Amino acid sequence: MKYLGTIRRNGALGVTALAGTLELECYEQNGGGMVIGSGEVEAHQSTIAMFKLKDNLDFVTDDGHKINLLLSDRKRLPSGTIAHITATGDLPSKKSGILGW
Repeated sequence: MKYLGTIRRNGALGVTALAGTLELECYEQNGGGMVIGSGEVEAHQSTIAMFKLKDNLDFVTDDGHKINLLLSDRKRLPSGTIAHITATGDLPSKKSGILGW
């Protein structure tokens, strides 16, 4: 895996589309293949609690990128306003040395 950098975005989390903040460390797998992310999503406690009911939630950034979030550890369900997640979907890539879409 190759480290690409960090992204921070505001957006909407889950089917209720409540406001949240996403911070991800992005990595490229398989030498130019898929980009994955690992990090945290912060939102209202009731929104984070939706992870207890669903395996994954969508996060749509304010600039329109849809990112799929999965809990990093299903055995430790979040109880506050922050969840540790793994991300796939519409993630940025590194172009000309800059991480972006």
